[in-house]
Amino acid sequence: MNEEYMRILKMIEEGKLSAEEGAELMKALGSDPSADGSGTEVGYLKKKSSLKGKKLRIMVTDVDTGKDKVNIRIPMRLAKLAEKMVPGDAKAQMREQGIDLSEILTSIDELSDGPLVDIDADDDKDHVRISIFVE
Repeated sequence: MNEEYMRILKMIEEGKLSAEEGAELMKALGSDPSADGSGTEVGYLKKKSSLKGKKLRIMVTDVDTGKDKVNIRIPMRLAKLAEKMVPGDAKAQMREQGIDLSEILTSIDELSDGPLVDIDADDDKDHVRISIFVE
């Protein structure tokens, strides 16, 4: 991967660019032999067509009122790209704890749309349902 691509990825990692802005910049660099993206993380994600359009959705709903307290959609392509930017030593520490991000994302990618986890939680104040699913 050439120096320009590395700079763009670093800017995304530092939060100076969004993933979409970084992808556009990489696309604009068209003079690179890997301008189709084949040598970049973006190219890898484009090849993973099963990720296209998939989102990991996390919802926390108040069971008593039916109102959503939290409703988050994370594009799976963004999650996969972000996983590639996690420093190696951090990945090693997670693996020591039995957490393998690549394995988790691959497993989620292989699942069909639908629920991953549904949890009902109740404390003195709230009764909530936590749902995590792929859509």
